Amino acid sequence: MRPPAFLTIGHLCHDRVPEGIHPGGAALYAALAARALLSEGDVTVVTRVGPDFAFRALLEGAGVDLFVHPAPATTTFENRYDPVSGRRAQWLHAWAAPLSKEIVSALPEAVRESRIVHLAPIAREVDLEVIEAFPQGLIGLSPQG
Repeated sequence: MRPPAFLTIGHLCHDRVPEGIHPGGAALYAALAARALLSEGDVTVVTRVGPDFAFRALLEGAGVDLFVHPAPATTTFENRYDPVSGRRAQWLHAWAAPLSKEIVSALPEAVRESRIVHLAPIAREVDLEVIEAFPQGLIGLSPQG
């Protein structure tokens, strides 16, 4: 295995909307955007999801590598939009579990040698100490939660 060019760390989630469940999470969309620019095998996601996660095939089908640390449930948000203003109200129904330095440090060495590391928390799941596992990588952060 060679180091990925782009590694993103954060929860993949389910977004409940009136039409059903949509895939969500900054890590998911960052990985898909990076994969549109990079070759297969160059994009990796480190996440925690439950056995109910419904969109694994979406990422794998796009050529994104996944390292999933099991969790009891998948982080799940409910989004409701005001029909007049369009403003969103959001509820957190389930939270997968933290992504700690210990979890990230146990990844294969090649993954930890990624040139670009994107921290993509959506629900306070990425411990700040995770940065210490990537001393040579360019660290980016898109703080959402």
